[in-house]
Amino acid sequence: DYHVLLFKNCSFAGEFAETLVQALYRCPDIQGLSFSRSCGHGLKKSHSSRGGKEYDESVHLTYLAGNLPPWITNITLDNVLSQRTILELVQILDTRVRRKK
Repeated sequence: DYHVLLFKNCSFAGEFAETLVQALYRCPDIQGLSFSRSCGHGLKKSHSSRGGKEYDESVHLTYLAGNLPPWITNITLDNVLSQRTILELVQILDTRVRRKK
């Protein structure tokens, strides 16, 4: 069986990404992830514990993308990433591709 998890209008703060990665390694039947945000739900900003600096919570998804189990074959990211996070995600994926060569 093939299963996909859908997260809609979720916060990615705290240990979300780390906890999800750990759960995915225990559930090989989950082979796809979908993250979406409705137009009315903007990217959430949080204050860092280091100097109160603001960052968007979508940066946690970059950790997720860099640590997924190999059987995750599909990811949908619909309106959940900031421009900065997209650039970070591209760098992570590029690094993974280069390591495989």
